[in-house]
Amino acid sequence: MARAKMYPEEKRMTTRTDFTKSKTIENRLSPQEVDRFKKAAKDLCEVFLVYVLLYTGMRVSEVVHMKLSWVNFDRGIITIPESQPCRCQECKAALYNRKGKMTKPADTWKPKTSSSARVIPVVPEVEDVLKSFFSKHKVVMDVVPSRGSAYHTLKVVARRAGIKHPVFPHALRGTFATMLAVKKFGVFELKDALGWKTIAPAEFYVRLAGEEMKQVFKEKW
Repeated sequence: MARAKMYPEEKRMTTRTDFTKSKTIENRLSPQEVDRFKKAAKDLCEVFLVYVLLYTGMRVSEVVHMKLSWVNFDRGIITIPESQPCRCQECKAALYNRKGKMTKPADTWKPKTSSSARVIPVVPEVEDVLKSFFSKHKVVMDVVPSRGSAYHTLKVVARRAGIKHPVFPHALRGTFATMLAVKKFGVFELKDALGWKTIAPAEFYVRLAGEEMKQVFKEKW
């Protein structure tokens, strides 16, 4: 019997333009929380997830499917491929668009969009963590078998750090985007670093960082 076609979730077919309602924005980490969060990570798995999600802007699915082959330490880059073979439960089924065209073959992992296949510079904060992790493991999924396990690990570390609001992978991605905006990265640089399809979310983070900086200046003045 032929397998029924599985279609992507509706939200993956729509374009989100109102970023202000996202829980990601509300749950970004402050600089003080970032410090506490990093200090609360104990074993190699926790340290890897915390630092990679904080300092690369990678989506949780990208991190879970990451391999040593993605990292070029000589050039200091992480290359997220357009696709790779994968037999995990998440990647088992083929995906189709509304017109019935296959967008992902079975037993294949692909990043969220074509723009998500990108090159990410390895910043100093994460370089030693990557070297330490990949000296022991070649595939992240051997240690972090699913997105659910990544969420759980972050929750445990956040509780240990005394952070009261939810901490989840996309909140760390938003934290990274804010870090870049504060450091005066331009909208196109943010778009490329985060793997967004358009500059709309990058423009939002640049505006948001400016408003937050003005508020901090006003309070301290």
